[in-house]
Amino acid sequence: MENKLKTVGLVLLGIFGLYVMYLGQDFAPGSYAYAEEYDIDYSEQQVIKAIQNVKMQHSDFIVPKTTIEKKGSYGLYDEPQKGTSHWCTFYFYYKQENQIVMMLTREVSQNETTILFVSINTGLDLGNWKDINNDFTRAENRAQKKKFEERILSKINENLEKNFSK
Repeated sequence: MENKLKTVGLVLLGIFGLYVMYLGQDFAPGSYAYAEEYDIDYSEQQVIKAIQNVKMQHSDFIVPKTTIEKKGSYGLYDEPQKGTSHWCTFYFYYKQENQIVMMLTREVSQNETTILFVSINTGLDLGNWKDINNDFTRAENRAQKKKFEERILSKINENLEKNFSK
C-alpha cells in the first residue's frame, strides 16, 4: 500500500513537472517574456548609434515596404515604442530568407543596455510573426539565435568597440 502511494505521488509529481515545463510558459510575465536577452556594457544611446551605423553600412538590413493582409504599403521604422519610454524597437531584414527580425533595446543603467531578440516575421506581409524561445522548435530556435548573433549582434558589438571603446 505504501509503495502504491509513493508511485502515485511520483507520477503526479512528474505530471506536474511536465505541466510547468511545457504549459507553464503561457503564464510568463511581461510584454516580451520569451525574448532572448543580451546585456551590453554601453549606454543605450551608444547602442542605438551603433545599430544605426550598422544599418548604414549594411543597407540590406533595411526592411523594404511591407503589407498587411497583402494590402497597403507600410514602412517599419526604428523608434521608441509609443506610450513607454523604456523600449526602443528596431527591425532588420534577412534578404536571403525574406524575414524581418524585431529587436528592442532597454536601458538598464547609465552604462548598460539590454538587447532583446523578440521575433521573426516570415515574408514582407506582416502578421506572420514567431516569437523566439516560444514558437520555434529547439533546433530552429537555436539556429535563429545563432544567425541573429552572427549577422546582427556581432556587428553591433564591433561597431561599439570601434566607436565607443572604453
